[in-house]
Amino acid sequence: MQGRGVRDFVLENVPPFLAKLLARAGTHADEIDCFVPHQANGVLLDELTSQCGLAGTHTHRVLERYGNIGSASVPVALDDAARTGVINDGSLVLLAAFGGGMSVGGALVRWCSGEEAA
Repeated sequence: MQGRGVRDFVLENVPPFLAKLLARAGTHADEIDCFVPHQANGVLLDELTSQCGLAGTHTHRVLERYGNIGSASVPVALDDAARTGVINDGSLVLLAAFGGGMSVGGALVRWCSGEEAA
């Protein structure tokens, strides 16, 4: 793996991708309750949140506990955020993934535990 190349790709492509996603949803970075990115490494996460304008938003990290668990990192971190009460019904959660052939993906979700629907 070429770590520097991956870092450069992420910092060049993810911030504008997320900005466009937020704009299309009609929201702003300061409205996000929780940011759940791919957990590649801590330094990269710090740089990414800063460049995305999310430094003041809770970034849910599980990297320190599990390491880089690849494509499972976003769902594992999202599950952890829900189980620990970081996100609750109505929370606006921004998901971001990158990797796998130098691709980028993301989603903006309004969290619903499903308990009210049951």
